[in-house]
Amino acid sequence: MHIRDMVKPTKWKLLINLLITAVLITLIFAVPSLGYQSTLLQLQSPQLIISIALSALFAFVLYYPLACGFVFIYKWLSKTGENKGPGKMDIAVAFLLIMLFNPISLSLISVGFAQGYQTITVPCIQIINFSSVSPAKEAGMTIGETITVIDSYEIGNMDSFIHALADKRAGDDISITTNTKSYDFQMAGQDETPNAIIGVIVQEKRCMK
Repeated sequence: MHIRDMVKPTKWKLLINLLITAVLITLIFAVPSLGYQSTLLQLQSPQLIISIALSALFAFVLYYPLACGFVFIYKWLSKTGENKGPGKMDIAVAFLLIMLFNPISLSLISVGFAQGYQTITVPCIQIINFSSVSPAKEAGMTIGETITVIDSYEIGNMDSFIHALADKRAGDDISITTNTKSYDFQMAGQDETPNAIIGVIVQEKRCMK
């Protein structure tokens, strides 16, 4: 049997896949420890319906190979008394589909990717916009740049960004280094402003090391 025949849609494959999807969606609502229940229940009715529908569609597509493997193995076991059966390669492919495309294996794979992503990235502060008064923009900064140093103080997360600006006041000179170049300019704002203004809107993200 060719792999294309093994995954070719049939009534039983679609029914088994639909059953798998229904069970998974039920577990999402029935088991609070999975972490999905509280998030979904915070959504408004239209958003909740759309979220469930998209989740069901995603699960239906993702676990279709699992259903194909189940159907193939069932047919193989039911033909044990016949002379002609599937080849060893076909059986191995079916077992491989079952071993790979199941919730436990896919969860472990996603965790592995997440851990790998964590090891090759670091927290960073990225400019996502500018305020109406923006000395940083006037100095030449652009959206998307990552702030790495403020006055010799290394910036790696939001706490370090806030700490570096805590003692700054309007009119102070400041030097900011990004992932592209360095900028020197004077901070804006009024004397009574608690923290001087550099005019950037930032968010903490993860960037490649």
